[in-house]
Amino acid sequence: MGDLLAKSLERDQNVDLAIKNSFESFINENEKTARSLVMYLDDQFKKEFKNNTEVDISEKIDKVI
Repeated sequence: MGDLLAKSLERDQNVDLAIKNSFESFINENEKTARSLVMYLDDQFKKEFKNNTEVDISEKIDKVI
């Protein structure tokens, strides 16, 4: 998505903000979506994140979100 925004829309901040707001609205609209995301991240912290550095964990969380 970042490449699409950078190449075709020349990193237009209005488009970037619209995408961000739309995504947040979608996540917050349905309680199950947010709950599923939290459960997935919780599972990742318990299993996958144990042997990673803080930077690696942060990058993986950013990818999930």
